[in-house]
Amino acid sequence: NKALETYEKTREAIRKLGLKNLELQTVESNIQEQSDWVDNKRVHRGYLASMGLEIITSDIYRLGEVIQLTTRLPIQR
Repeated sequence: NKALETYEKTREAIRKLGLKNLELQTVESNIQEQSDWVDNKRVHRGYLASMGLEIITSDIYRLGEVIQLTTRLPIQR
C-alpha cells in the first residue's frame, strides 16, 4: 500500500529529527473510491487514501524543521 508506505516514511523521518518528548499519533485515516462518468456509465478510477499525523513535542522552537521536512517528502495529493 503506497499510502501506508509514505506515511511510515514520514513518521520515521520525523523520529530521526530527535525531538524531545516526541509523540506521533494517527488522528485520521480515510479511503475514498474515485470514479468518473463516461458515456453515462460510472467508471472506477481507483482509490484515494489519506492519513493525518499529530506531532507532539516539547521542542516547539524546532517545529519549523518538521514543516520543512514534510514539504520535502514525496507526499502525493
